[in-house]
Amino acid sequence: MEFPGLVTIGTMFYASDAPTNDPMAEALASSDYLKSTLEFVVAHEVAHEWWSAAVGSDSKRHPFVDEALANHSAVLYFEKTHGPEAAAAQRDLQLKLPYQLARLAGAEDRPVDLPTKDFGGMLEYAAVVYGKGALFFGAMREQVGDAAYFAFLKDYYRRFTFKVATNDDLILGIAK
Repeated sequence: MEFPGLVTIGTMFYASDAPTNDPMAEALASSDYLKSTLEFVVAHEVAHEWWSAAVGSDSKRHPFVDEALANHSAVLYFEKTHGPEAAAAQRDLQLKLPYQLARLAGAEDRPVDLPTKDFGGMLEYAAVVYGKGALFFGAMREQVGDAAYFAFLKDYYRRFTFKVATNDDLILGIAK
């Protein structure tokens, strides 16, 4: 959970290696998946210092404005610190897989720009906003190239630092 200047991470990510008589907790404690997910979650939550704290948004009416950018930024973090292959693995694991699993479980494919109350549940919300929304930013980067894409992000950040950006501000910035 993000707050300006504060990031909290759930205790499940810090499971102990000590036996607990809980097979699921013990499996998670030794899981490489959990370790990489912890790093991804921390990168996502820290990215909210840019996409929520510095550049504000209406997270109830337009949650994709900060959540999708934070998830996309976490993938960019992996690219910068671990390389393109690690970033691609995280994109597949953290963005594509949850979306695909949600769809298999019956979640609707919805537009990313919906209020939180309009989603059919947390599974659908997470798949669309965190997964599909973040994948959009990656696809945009591929379409326009790195120079134009990072210029867009820098301009968006510069124009809306310590302001509340709307979904239209983001979309119009993309359209430039």
